[in-house]
Amino acid sequence: MKTIKIYLIFFFGAMFIKQSFTQNITNENAIFYYDFVPDSQLVSPVDTLKIDINQDRVLDIAFYLVQTSGGDYCYVRSINKNCEFSFFPSEYCSDSLTCDSLKWRIADLPWIEYYSGNKLALRFTINNNFYYGWLKGYQLYDSNNSKAFYIDKYAFCTIPDYPLLWGQTTLTGIEEPGLVKTVRAFVNQPEKQITVEADKKIKQVKLVNMNGATVTTIKKVNTTSATLNTAGLPGGAYLVQVTLNNGNVQTVKVLLE
Repeated sequence: MKTIKIYLIFFFGAMFIKQSFTQNITNENAIFYYDFVPDSQLVSPVDTLKIDINQDRVLDIAFYLVQTSGGDYCYVRSINKNCEFSFFPSEYCSDSLTCDSLKWRIADLPWIEYYSGNKLALRFTINNNFYYGWLKGYQLYDSNNSKAFYIDKYAFCTIPDYPLLWGQTTLTGIEEPGLVKTVRAFVNQPEKQITVEADKKIKQVKLVNMNGATVTTIKKVNTTSATLNTAGLPGGAYLVQVTLNNGNVQTVKVLLE
């Protein structure tokens, strides 16, 4: 991890306002992870906060406040034609960024916390491949009873079509606290198979290599265990992505010899 001092530039009337903060950057296993300390803040309706999510020197997404009779509301819009975003509905219990339930868009939308749960999914289309990222933001009332918007952290995976999960910061785990792992995977090298077990019924199991490609899929499992055939697969690290019947998606890293 490295810590750097950076600045955000806001345009305020005829003045530029410079906000200073520390950004902790982790680049591990092809996932860029950014944590603002303190959280980046948007407080004025004439300000706009723009972020380059994938660090290609092109701004991707913008946040701005709109004054209404009911108070200030934060809006989100894509400013890069290759970048789409989606909120996580409150009833959507999966953390998968590749799920078909997400509604990808580029048009302006209000940040409604009871709907999004502070979670924003990001998807980039580059050379006919999808690249995924996520962002955590939230709204609070300040001392003047005006609503301010904050960005806490975000991440981006540089592997095309990699099944990233919201909150994931490395290829081996989830950064966000509170996630209870209910899925286990065991490699049986002599039998050339992986046994997957879960506390709840399994809907689907995928085996994904480190390039993000799915090499094996078992659908309609509907039991608490499944077996993946690994015969003929080269040795190395793989990800077992398990989708439960309740929509929850969990990933376990395994090593084949």
